[in-house]
Amino acid sequence: MIEWNASKPLLEYVVCVGHMRVVVRGGSHGDAIEQARRKLSQDMPRLWDVIHGLAANRFEVTCRANR
Repeated sequence: MIEWNASKPLLEYVVCVGHMRVVVRGGSHGDAIEQARRKLSQDMPRLWDVIHGLAANRFEVTCRANR
């Protein structure tokens, strides 16, 4: 049986960029940014190029305790 990331639990992150805020689960700060890019791109497909063109430092990432 294959277990992906069995040793690394997923954390819940709040990611803000501009006025948009999304909640994602990821294993690290960088992973949270990538998950946020995907989620924002799905929510706003016309802004895909803008979302994926943003530098990582434009994303405000906050880890919050899992509930």
